[in-house]
Amino acid sequence: PGCVRQLFTDSDDDRLPQTRRIHAEPDKIFELERGETVFWDDSNFEITFSFVSADSRCPSDVQCVWAGQASILLSINGPDVIGYQVEASIPGLVPTPFEDNDPIEIDGFTIRLLRLNPYPVHDAPSDQKAYKALLVIES
Repeated sequence: PGCVRQLFTDSDDDRLPQTRRIHAEPDKIFELERGETVFWDDSNFEITFSFVSADSRCPSDVQCVWAGQASILLSINGPDVIGYQVEASIPGLVPTPFEDNDPIEIDGFTIRLLRLNPYPVHDAPSDQKAYKALLVIES
């Protein structure tokens, strides 16, 4: 079996669930479900896990030539930005939390995607609603 690149779009069937807000501490790892929004003290910023834009990670039960990667779309709202969207990616087949991931710099803070679950398994359908992202906001 080969690896298949899965691209996702935000369709009517995959509408964001009602946004739930969670509190996180700077420099502490936290988990966001798709549709959840995180905020933290001493900041006027909120980050929402909008959806998974692509997931081409090599399934855990398949041997691939390329490890692939997954990307999620984050929507950021703050004093000077509303609906600013950034894409965070993580390679496949890396131990997690993957702290060497490229940072996303926004107005004095850094966001890192450390893990995206569930990890793909061959012949298992992907469900946008099941995704959870492990993140850290570094001050």
